[in-house]
Amino acid sequence: MGSFKPLLELDGTPALARACSAFSANGLPLCVVTGHNAAALRPLMGTLGAEEVFNPDFADGMFTSIREGVRYAKNAGAEGVLLSPADCPLVTSESVKKLLDTAAAAPDRFSVAVFGGKKGHPLYIPAKVFDEILNHDGTNGLKGVTRRYDGEFIRVETLDEGVLLDMDTPEGYEHIKSYLAGSVPKLAQLLKNRRFILARHGSTEPHKEKTFIGRYDVPLSQKGREEARAAAEEIKGLAPSASRVYCSDLSRSRDSAAFIADALGIPCSEQPRLSELSLGEWDGLPISEIKSRFPREYEARGRDILGYIPPDGENFYELQYRVALCLSDILAHDESPDVVICAHKGVIQSILGLLDCRNPDFSAQSPAKGEIVVRES
Repeated sequence: MGSFKPLLELDGTPALARACSAFSANGLPLCVVTGHNAAALRPLMGTLGAEEVFNPDFADGMFTSIREGVRYAKNAGAEGVLLSPADCPLVTSESVKKLLDTAAAAPDRFSVAVFGGKKGHPLYIPAKVFDEILNHDGTNGLKGVTRRYDGEFIRVETLDEGVLLDMDTPEGYEHIKSYLAGSVPKLAQLLKNRRFILARHGSTEPHKEKTFIGRYDVPLSQKGREEARAAAEEIKGLAPSASRVYCSDLSRSRDSAAFIADALGIPCSEQPRLSELSLGEWDGLPISEIKSRFPREYEARGRDILGYIPPDGENFYELQYRVALCLSDILAHDESPDVVICAHKGVIQSILGLLDCRNPDFSAQSPAKGEIVVRES
């Protein structure tokens, strides 16, 4: 960054003070772990009512500071810790409150603030792992501990990209200032007072055996065209006030959307980020072949359906995040009261998760091919 980040100002307020405010607003005691240039922070910490814990080993990396903070929390008898770097100054008190509510309901599990499924800050660390952190040799940092609990992590959707934004670079600092000034619209605000009409593409040409189909481009079948045509008539009956139909760049989505666009008399807008989950090297291969060629990888995916990344592919959390970013851009530039999207099951589940401020249910069987879902926000 080239500057001392905790004291960089945002609207006249030092980043550290802004980062702390979200926690103090929720009545939490503050502990600031210091290291480099600690003396410069002490006058500010006095005004924040924050306890200082100095880390003499700060030059050995961030994990040493996390460890010192956890040591302080354990000695103070804390039931858990909310961890956030000082250079993530846009965490809101609302996001902190969501983490606290989640921690109260599940005090022995890790939970983390997310935007569109992507992990950000704060991170809630339960007291049950304090000793593991204190005894950890630092390999892979805090992830060396948290990875043991991947299956227990609770992702808390915030609809606020601020939980992801940091000031690692001058560009990041400028983006944060723009976000804070409101020139980067917040998804939670953009979702309000809209009606979302979400259509899944029609059925595709069948395969001889079960096949992994993500971005593999399979054309609509005759049945699929009939389903898309029926969906278009159903959507027309809703009399939407929309400027265009948004779809992915895959033919099954694009061709289905064309029926809807024709029925409504509006154009289509292809959005590659509305494409289905990328399965990488597995895309378009029969499942039997994948089991044969990638037995260990296939088993690993079975153990972690949401988080596993196929070779050169992506996981469901990455899908969520790109859909959230795409939806933010769409809504920022289209003020129509109705938003019509024709896409894929994974994409629609991602959007429904965002609308309901929850983790998407990618195991859900709905919507069926050619089915529509209407949701008002």
